[in-house]
Amino acid sequence: MKWRDTFGRPVTVTLAASVAMSVWIGGPMAAMAQAAPADGSASLVEDFAYPDRDKLLAEKGLKLVSGDGNITLADCKSDGSLVRINSRTSGDVCFAVSGATGYLSMEIERAYLAKSDDGDVVATVRTEDPRTNASKVEKVDLEPGKWKSVGEGLDPKLSATLLELNVGQGKPGPALSGDSTRPWLARVTVNQPGHKDGRSCSAALVDSSWILTAASCIGGPAAKSPLGEGAPMDSVTATFAGKAPVKVNYLVPRNDRDVVLARLATPVTGITPATLTSSAPADGAALEAAGYGRSDTTWVPRNPHASKTTQAKATDTEVELTGGRMCKGDAGGPVVDGGGRITAVQSRAGQAGCLGQPGEGKTATAARTDNITEWLDAGVSSRKDRFSLDERAGSRRVSGGASREFVAELGGGAELGAVGKSGSALRLNGSSGFAATAGPVVDTTKSFSVSAWVKLDNKDRNYTFLSQAGDRASGFQIYYSQHYDKWLFNRHASDADDTKIVRAMSKDVAKAGEWTHLTGSYDVGTQTLSLFVNGKLQESVKFTTPWRAKGGLQLGRLFYKGAWQENAHGLIDEVRVVQSPVAETEVAAMSRGEMPTYLKELASFSLDEGVGSGRVSGGVPGEFVAELGGGAELGAVGKSGSALRLNGSSGFAATAGPVVDTTKSFSVSAWVRLEDKDRNYTFLSQAGDRASGFQVYYSKAYDKWVFNRHASDADDTKIVRAMSKDVAKAGEWTHLAGSYDAAEQTLSLFVDGTLQESVKFASPWRAAGGLQLGRLFYKGAWQEYAHGLIDEVRTLQSPVAEGDVAAMARGEVPAGAQELASFGLDEGRGAVRAGGGKGAGAVASVVGAGAELGVAGKAGTALHLDGASGFAATAGPVVDTAKSFSVSAWVKLDNKDSNYTFLSQAGDHASGFQIYYSKTYDKWVFNRHTADTDDTKIVRAMSKNTARAGVWTNVTGVYDATAKKIQLFVNGELQESVDFTSPWQAKGGLQIGRLFYKSSWQENAAGTVDDIRISGEGPTAHCSPTQTVGHRGAPQLAPENTVASLEAAVDHGADWVETDVQFTKDGQPVIMHDDTVERTTDGKGRVDQLTAEEIAKLTVKGGGRVPTLEQVLASPKVRSARLLLEFKGPQPSADLDRALGLVVEAGMAERTMVQSFDEGIVRHTAASPHTFKVALLRSKLDADPVATARAFNLSAYAVSFKGLSARPGVVKQLRAAGVGTFVWTVDRESDWKSATSWGIDGMITNRPDEFLKWRQGYCAAK
Repeated sequence: MKWRDTFGRPVTVTLAASVAMSVWIGGPMAAMAQAAPADGSASLVEDFAYPDRDKLLAEKGLKLVSGDGNITLADCKSDGSLVRINSRTSGDVCFAVSGATGYLSMEIERAYLAKSDDGDVVATVRTEDPRTNASKVEKVDLEPGKWKSVGEGLDPKLSATLLELNVGQGKPGPALSGDSTRPWLARVTVNQPGHKDGRSCSAALVDSSWILTAASCIGGPAAKSPLGEGAPMDSVTATFAGKAPVKVNYLVPRNDRDVVLARLATPVTGITPATLTSSAPADGAALEAAGYGRSDTTWVPRNPHASKTTQAKATDTEVELTGGRMCKGDAGGPVVDGGGRITAVQSRAGQAGCLGQPGEGKTATAARTDNITEWLDAGVSSRKDRFSLDERAGSRRVSGGASREFVAELGGGAELGAVGKSGSALRLNGSSGFAATAGPVVDTTKSFSVSAWVKLDNKDRNYTFLSQAGDRASGFQIYYSQHYDKWLFNRHASDADDTKIVRAMSKDVAKAGEWTHLTGSYDVGTQTLSLFVNGKLQESVKFTTPWRAKGGLQLGRLFYKGAWQENAHGLIDEVRVVQSPVAETEVAAMSRGEMPTYLKELASFSLDEGVGSGRVSGGVPGEFVAELGGGAELGAVGKSGSALRLNGSSGFAATAGPVVDTTKSFSVSAWVRLEDKDRNYTFLSQAGDRASGFQVYYSKAYDKWVFNRHASDADDTKIVRAMSKDVAKAGEWTHLAGSYDAAEQTLSLFVDGTLQESVKFASPWRAAGGLQLGRLFYKGAWQEYAHGLIDEVRTLQSPVAEGDVAAMARGEVPAGAQELASFGLDEGRGAVRAGGGKGAGAVASVVGAGAELGVAGKAGTALHLDGASGFAATAGPVVDTAKSFSVSAWVKLDNKDSNYTFLSQAGDHASGFQIYYSKTYDKWVFNRHTADTDDTKIVRAMSKNTARAGVWTNVTGVYDATAKKIQLFVNGELQESVDFTSPWQAKGGLQIGRLFYKSSWQENAAGTVDDIRISGEGPTAHCSPTQTVGHRGAPQLAPENTVASLEAAVDHGADWVETDVQFTKDGQPVIMHDDTVERTTDGKGRVDQLTAEEIAKLTVKGGGRVPTLEQVLASPKVRSARLLLEFKGPQPSADLDRALGLVVEAGMAERTMVQSFDEGIVRHTAASPHTFKVALLRSKLDADPVATARAFNLSAYAVSFKGLSARPGVVKQLRAAGVGTFVWTVDRESDWKSATSWGIDGMITNRPDEFLKWRQGYCAAK
């Protein structure tokens, strides 16, 4: 469909972003008008208000609001394809669309027919029924060439208003054509064009990672406070001609003028940055102003314009210009001198001759930049990341991963919190929803694998679930193809519009409505890409042209031919990204939620963030940076991409510290190419004090490849070698891998993937120096500098073997996001590092003479701390203290002379949590600081009994983010639970044996610590602090539903008492489970047929009277617990409200939860103005319990034990959605064990006293 770009006859239309459009127009736009200075100039920020909209409304009665500039009013008699609207008040209204996308908001009243001549258009219509005052907003798809009834055309009695037109939803606007003389000129877009707070301006690239623009554009021209340094509050992107949009992720404003430096998430390549002048032009100097602002005829141009102007006068911060035309959208655009150098950036202007602007002035104001060049230089910085060895020639360092978090921002209506394969998932709407990282996650020139669990909603068209964007195409794509009706993993052969596509396809057709595990893997060594479905290899095909996709990782969309498309419709969960190829056995492990530790996992998106989250985390990879020295040069042609050239005399690259622990199993590999065979050449090693921990090298004496280990860190060390079978070859690429297996005490050499030799090595030692690329440390000196090239360096903390061997399988670890680190502290006496498994910050360095490993522990050996200087700490955080977590350890106090901290995690001034012995209270304490400040308040959960020295004690601290509580457990028994409402993220390391408080280290522990466990979702499931709910009180101890029974449950430790409410004939709430009174009393008849007075005279079998709800609420013991009220239904609303009123009057509303099988009662209670929690009772699970919980606004989902046993994984899904799970009615120990292991929140039982005793023993044993 060919759309035309024209402004024609005005029409009365309203394409509003929402019903509340008038609110935000009147706010920000009114503020903008008020912000105009006295000289008549106005902000040059494009606000996307429809040109001349006030004039159109006044003269033609046509209300056009805002848009992206691609849908404009047109003459209905004009040639070309139009969108046509028929209105009973405005007649025929027509619009032209320029390009494949467009958006316009308006208000066309009494619309009844709509048609698109030959393109797909979505119209948004609001209808109101005057008979009922009901209104609704719905979207209508206009099929090409067909009139479609809308609004009043469907029902003449309705009042209808057309609000929006959308073309190509979710895709970017037409590509910029640019200016060949200024390729560094960019358009900056803030938020969504045409929508609330959407705006745009211009900018100049001043460094590969930085643009210079107007602060008024980023912050908004009507901002009430100055723009602050840091991440932008809004979504900001910059687009250069011929390039994909790049996200802005950091701002450095200059607060004395309208200037800001904005950092790009991905550096721009292929464009030379602009030049800035440091000398001020003289008054009267001829200048030129450029930008992507409006022209006299075009609203949102695709090509920039330049306007000649003259400097009138300058102040310290601004320059006044005369002549020329500067319009909305030019803010931030450069003002350049005769040499093309930037001297200022545009800010305000009179805007004479600009489309839709009434201004007549030809003066403008720009912010000076010539006198702040030092500030600009200081603000601009660039950095490299990853250990790809593909940095440009002249680079002086290479990086092995950025110590930053991969975060995917949500956009276009993507929603978190849907029920996932594991926990919750990301829902994608098929039109505009996605999540994307700011920059690349995987290097697509190297081997890599990506995987996810996905569920298709339908098979209506192509749907992309994973991709990574380039400038015009994508580096890879995992998607459903409607054409083939199969799952596909493809790669574009080049980053161009006319790229060829190489596809690996599933054997069977794809299935909608069910979870499917998809993995795409590219192996650079074999030049193949492979697709796996549910762990099974489907197809492997050749792919020989890898290229680097430098855009962000995309969840739910594809970038192809310079545009976003194929937005996924369905769910995605458990995204994993590794910088390695994978085989079928490894894919099967990944589909089970496991990750072989030898694989280099770059990011893992569990997508378990809560509903309403705007971003998802993919984890924090560690950083290893190798500095270049001695003439080593990057940029040489590599095995894949570029490589590091080593000169054979002095060139090398080295990390500052060790990368692999050479006392444990490890493997190292690289592609190398020998320049000659004149002498020994070392390509990989890791230094010690006098020798090296390993060496991969060419030996002239043997004329072979060798992987060796020095037997000791001494000058007279023996050397153990594993050698290649054949002689080494110079001038060709060879893949070398050396592997040490600590269990087998063997070191093995592989050449081009084939095992050459395995030899015994029985004396491993720790090489504490840096990883060396291109040299060896031996006999206390650097030597054997390599002559040749090195590429694709890999380091693994595990052994490897040919194929899929048992050693790899032993490298798999659970990856259920529960255990972030597990410090067994079983290292030998004298060790200086404690391994904590795979996870962020999972290596704790033991520091101080007073910390000693190898002492007798609770199980095996442990860490002893002297109370003065000893501690152990990780380099970074292990647990996110802003979310639910638990920490536990076995500890043994040496004495009780002082406060002793055994576990904490540091912030900047305070700590995120602390487990310690308090001398003041003589008790164990789990506390949390309420803020990361020196004057923080402290919230404590304490043990019931005094602490004992010299005795092993299991201490566990739990923070429940949903309940907003901290809890302390001692030897598996809950001690105290207290409210904590101000969680914050402690970003320092995990501390074993000390506390950071008031900005200083203190309270070093005196004692022994063993078996530290850290979980990211509260306590481990087998000892979760399940709340005890006394069913009808404690009917084993007193007659059910009597005050005596309810009080007995409280006396024996129940957290909740559950009781049933029925209503008498005269509407009074009484406590009775059955509809009739025969089973539990000496009376007869239905409860609702007896008066309250008649029921009060009945005697309960076993003694006592039937209580009223008011009598139950009068019991101090009952009020000290929590009340779970079950209402039998249905019930009249008046009776229900009267009963709820009694609860409110008793001050129990916040401590009461109402449950019922009757959905009407649950809905009615949830809508109450009081703070009642509600639970829905079910005998069997709903098909989607999370959806049900959301529909009823539940605090808890109460299901039978039998019902839950069908799908116990629902507990985790509900918890991820912020909903508890209560189970009824559970009275057997075997069932208690099962339900506890599922992690339920409430155990409803007739035996609360016995359950509490059982749980204490069970958890202590665990």
